[in-house]
Amino acid sequence: MKGLLIKDILIMRNQKSTSLLIVLMGVMMSIYMQSSAVIGYLMMIGGMLSLSTISYDEHENGLRYLFSLPVTRKEYVKEKYLFCIAWVIICMICGSLVCYLIMVFKKQVDTTELFATALTMFCVILVILAVSIYARIRYGSEKSRIIIYIFFGGISLIGFVLSKFISAEEVMAIERFVSTNAVTLMVILPIAAAIIYLISYLVSARYMEKKEF
Repeated sequence: MKGLLIKDILIMRNQKSTSLLIVLMGVMMSIYMQSSAVIGYLMMIGGMLSLSTISYDEHENGLRYLFSLPVTRKEYVKEKYLFCIAWVIICMICGSLVCYLIMVFKKQVDTTELFATALTMFCVILVILAVSIYARIRYGSEKSRIIIYIFFGGISLIGFVLSKFISAEEVMAIERFVSTNAVTLMVILPIAAAIIYLISYLVSARYMEKKEF
């Protein structure tokens, strides 16, 4: 697995110019918009960049060659899940640091908002990665894009439809519930996201064991 991690780190290193541009764009967004916006932005882009390493592996039947080496299919899947979550954590730390510095610059330091944003976005990105990694492994780069668009488009549509039927009073009631149970939710959300991520890994590993190349 060490060799797989080194391979993916080298792939990401080749995208350092793109990563630097993304960080600069995130900083500009945070200066002119809400300071905490950089956290979610960097985590989302970081997650998608780490996910792109699967596409590199699949290029020109690369997986067939990869599995001819002393690498098991289960190790490959495990490495992908570990690498993606590790990269997102790095992006979360970098984004939180940038956010804090910008808050200091604006003299609007709010560590509660920073922590809540970082944790919430981490849970959201974890679920997105759980779905995306499985789709990439199961259906490949091209088909998985369509499936992911349909999945998250469906969620957005459900949210839009529900928003039309929820009254202002119900929205306020939900906000009061969230604020009242903020600590409990900050514990439940990461656990739920971790369980979804683990289930995704187990299903992906099981499918990869049976996949033919």
